[in-house]
Amino acid sequence: MTKTFLLSIIFSMSLVKNNAYCQSAEQTFSVLINLTKGNDFKKIFKSIDSLAKNDLVSNKYFQLYIDREIDLNVVHKRIELSMNSSSFQLDFLMRNDSILLKAVKGGKKSLLSYTYDTSQISIFVEERNKLFGAKKSISDLKRELLISESFAMYCGEVMALTSEGSKILAMVNDEDVDKFRRMTQSFSPEIQAYGIAGLEMLKRNNFEMSDYDNWVIQYIRKRNAEVISCSGCFTIVSKIYSMN
Repeated sequence: MTKTFLLSIIFSMSLVKNNAYCQSAEQTFSVLINLTKGNDFKKIFKSIDSLAKNDLVSNKYFQLYIDREIDLNVVHKRIELSMNSSSFQLDFLMRNDSILLKAVKGGKKSLLSYTYDTSQISIFVEERNKLFGAKKSISDLKRELLISESFAMYCGEVMALTSEGSKILAMVNDEDVDKFRRMTQSFSPEIQAYGIAGLEMLKRNNFEMSDYDNWVIQYIRKRNAEVISCSGCFTIVSKIYSMN
């Protein structure tokens, strides 16, 4: 562990202890920004874990919520942290254990910070655009990476149709295939799942599928990245496609 990293942990922990357990969301956000410096995810995770364990407030919450491979050997990891009545979401994009992008989001819209390797992220976006025939930008990636929406056509004890499910069915009735195609190009696997659901319903209705439609259905099903989804009354992170 480098001297700089050790100093960052000591500084961050002193901020917590000397300020009434980091009472404000802004203060905790600053600590998290400091702890996420560097390119070693394991060290970053360990330092945030230590922060949570050393906090004296009982109603705290910390977990690695998402750990999934998305496209082109890039992995998306998400840490969720709740301390002092404030919630935080930390997202990381990694390739070969190197952090390409990291984002820290606080309980307030104004608390948002991105750090990324412009060269490597540009390469990833360009490669992915070629894969999907898309025109996505780094700004799209930053915005869509933070989406915390769950995939749920039906949910609850009686598996009632959700509001998003109703929108998808309406789009199927309108045969809005272009919107489904755009959804499959999202950086969010949850949004992609909605797009695939729509395309598959159109296919069952004997809508004429393009080569892209058939390809993307097979690609996303085979990739089978974990998604935030509904299981009864609970939200879980799991693979949603059968391997058969």
